[in-house]
This record gives sequence, C-alpha cells and structure tokens, in this order.
Amino acid sequence: MAFQSGAEFGSNVKAAYAALMAATKAAGRLPSDLSFHRTLDETLDAQLARTSATALRLANALWTPVHTPPARNLASIDDVAMQQPQQADGWTAAPGFSRVVDGIDTLLERIDVGLDEVLRRPAHGQRQQTVASAPVKMADARGVRVVHHGKNVARPQLAFDDAVDNSAAPFAWRIREKPHALVPLEHVAAAGGAAPEGPMGAHLASLGVGYELPHPYAHEIANQPVARQLYEERAALEPLAWDATPFAFVDQPEALARMMEHLQGAGEVAVDLEHHSYRSYQGFTCLVQVSSRTHDFVVDALALRSHLHVLNAVTADPAVVKVLHGAESDVVWLQRDFGVYLVGLFDTYHASHVLNMAHHSLAHLLRTYCGFEADKKHQLADWRIRPLPQEMLDYARSDTHFLLYVYDCMRNELVARGRRLVGRDVGTPGGACFGQLSLGGEQTVVQAAQDGVDAVVRRSRQTALRRYAKEAYDADHGGGANGWAAVLR
Repeated sequence: MAFQSGAEFGSNVKAAYAALMAATKAAGRLPSDLSFHRTLDETLDAQLARTSATALRLANALWTPVHTPPARNLASIDDVAMQQPQQADGWTAAPGFSRVVDGIDTLLERIDVGLDEVLRRPAHGQRQQTVASAPVKMADARGVRVVHHGKNVARPQLAFDDAVDNSAAPFAWRIREKPHALVPLEHVAAAGGAAPEGPMGAHLASLGVGYELPHPYAHEIANQPVARQLYEERAALEPLAWDATPFAFVDQPEALARMMEHLQGAGEVAVDLEHHSYRSYQGFTCLVQVSSRTHDFVVDALALRSHLHVLNAVTADPAVVKVLHGAESDVVWLQRDFGVYLVGLFDTYHASHVLNMAHHSLAHLLRTYCGFEADKKHQLADWRIRPLPQEMLDYARSDTHFLLYVYDCMRNELVARGRRLVGRDVGTPGGACFGQLSLGGEQTVVQAAQDGVDAVVRRSRQTALRRYAKEAYDADHGGGANGWAAVLR
C-alpha cells in the first residue's frame, strides 16, 4: 500500500472516527426488545439479517488475518457479540468476545510499531536497526529528539510479586504496619466501619462503589507537629557538584537497606517519581528518586516493588521534611503501588503559588533558583526500559538533586514575608496569629500571615490526605478511566 501524506492520513483517521461514532450512536438507539419487533415485521427481520451478515463479514476480515496461523472464521456474529439475556440485568459477553478484544489489541500494537518505523524511517539506502528494549525516539516539530516509548519491552507487571488488580473491587490497603503512628493501624480500619452485607453489598461491589478504607495516616498528617526547621530562616545550602555527589542506583534489597539507614539521619529529603501509564489500565511507578543533602538515589521501583513499604520509616516521620513538587499524583501512586504515605510534606508547587511566582513548574523553579535548565526531551520517556540509558538516569536524578536547595530558598522567602507582614520577629507573642505549634516542647506563637509557611503546610497536608481510589469504568457508555467515549469525541 502506498504511503499516505500527513494530510491524507489525517483525513482518513477523521473519517474512520466519524464512522465509528455513527455506528456507536446507532447501536445505542437499538431497543432492548429488538427480537420481539423482528417477529412482528418481516421487512425489519430481513434488514437485520443482512446487517448481521455484513457485520460478520467485517469481523472475519479483521479477525482472521490477525492470528498466525490465521484463525478460523467466526460462524455467527452471536459468537462475539455483547448480549442482554432475557430476565437478566446488564449485558454479557459471548464466549468469543475476549478473543476479538485481544485481536484488536494486536492490531493496535502493529499500528503502533508501524508508526514508529515510519517516523524513524532511515535515509534511502541505509539499513534500519532495531534493538530490543531500546528506547524509540521520535523528532518533534522543532527537531528535538523525544524519547517516547520502548520497543519490545517485556511487561514488568508479569514479574510483580503482587498480582495487578484491575477489577471493580474497591482499593485495599497495601500497608501492613504503621511506623510513627499516633493511631494504630487496626484502630483506623475499625473506625472506618464495615462493608454492607447481603444483596446491597454485592450490588455496590459490582458497580465498583463498595466499601473503601479510610486514609491510614489521616490523623498523623493533620495532627503531628510541624518540623521545627520549617520556621527557621537559615542560609540555603547549595547542592554538591553533580560529579562530586555520591550516587546509587538501588535495585537490590541490600542497597535499599543502606539507603534507608542513610535517610533516617536526614532532616529533609527530596522525592520524585517516574510513572508509566502508556496503554496500562491503572499505570505503575517505575522509579523513585530520593536525594538527601549529600547523596542522590534512584530506586528501581519495578525490581523492588514489594520492598518499598519500608520507605514509611522516613516518609511517615514528621521530623523529616519531605520535599516534592506537584505531589498530587505522587501521593496516590505511592499509596497504590507500595503502601507509602507522606507525613510532613512540603510541596514546592504550593509554595510557588503562595509566593505569587509568575510560573509554577519545576523547570521554572530550577531556572530561577539554580540557573539549571531542565532537559524536557525525556518527559515522555518509557521508564520501564532496563538498563536505563545514562541520559535518562541523569534526567531522573536531576529532579531531586537540586530540589532541597530550591526548598531552602523558598522557605527563607516565606519566613521573611511572614515577618514583614506582621511587622515583628517570628516568636514574638501577641497579635493575630495563624496557630500555635508545639516545637520541641516549647510553646512558640508563630506569627505568619496566610501566605507564609503555614499556608504551604496547610495546602501540602491537603495534598498528602489524598486517597487512591479506582476510577469506575462504564463499559456501556465509555466513561471512566481510558473510556472509549473519550476517543470518539
């Protein structure tokens, strides 16, 4: 088949979507008692028979060549159709429906690979080389090379110790022990109540709206004393030189234990995650980057997925400030994949808003405070790739290497602003105050306006209180996570 131009290809895609939209809408208008109407109207019965035959022919045209060797033809469209049995609620899939879904997935995979090869087509006369598990690169409109996704990467989910749960059942805690607890874990579970029993409980579970456990660290996040260092204005500590900073790629339990031993003596740690969601129902975390004042770590979250619950020894410690930027997603990914929670979060994204900065991205903060220009070409990288290329490893490491210095600068600006607004030093009694905090046993009145440190702490606590919940999927109407309705819009 001749290669189509971009405009021609785009118009054909739009035409295909329009046809799919029309077919979907037409199917949605079919009455549930169609069989009854067929018995009353011979003309309608004949038209539907012809339509079914056409659908069967098209299904076989798609289905048969997908498999190697080619699969046998479908005998009837009823073998693969969604059906609504009489005297039953909802729809059921015919026995062959899942095979068709798998076949369509195979077609999409072939299209994806084909597009990659077209976009990376070598010059005339050159040989094109394909390396398994190597990143596939595509050029954007400005000629910048952008890592998009890996080719021939084995699915890491298949090697997880815990089976991936894509069911409609409510999310269950992964946490089994609770370091730095004010309220024991079993008390939190008991306070959450019990799931409904009987038919109502079964019905709610089938809809994916059954019982969900509360946030296991909600009380600690809301009530633990704020780390004293947040209210201290002190010289910002510049990060060590890149090449002089000890770095470790952590992919073994022994290396993880050494990292935890180091972090438990830190006053602040910077944390970031690299996540994969391309053609994945819920997605999964691939890397966890952690930096202290003196060390950088990149943790292989695929290899150590079942071990990373130990991070709670640091992440749930209120005495250790956890510095993240834009942690809305990171918070729920840590819960979902590892059972890890953040007590004592300082989100520099919230700080940028409180300080009324012109821009709020991490790239802007790194440029403003560090003079570091973040390399954006790896934003769409496939973080499943192993071994990671050095440039991707450096990109991941850079997200946290400079972040504690950014935190120092922003904290100092917030403290100084609070002092200017109240017209007196922090710690002076009297006047309007945001709240009283217990700092090292000494009751200190912290005078700070709402756009000071307290505002960032409050907003960061709200972020840390986010709770992971599965997004319901509506197969009939295409709603929910990765719903087909979004594709047709």
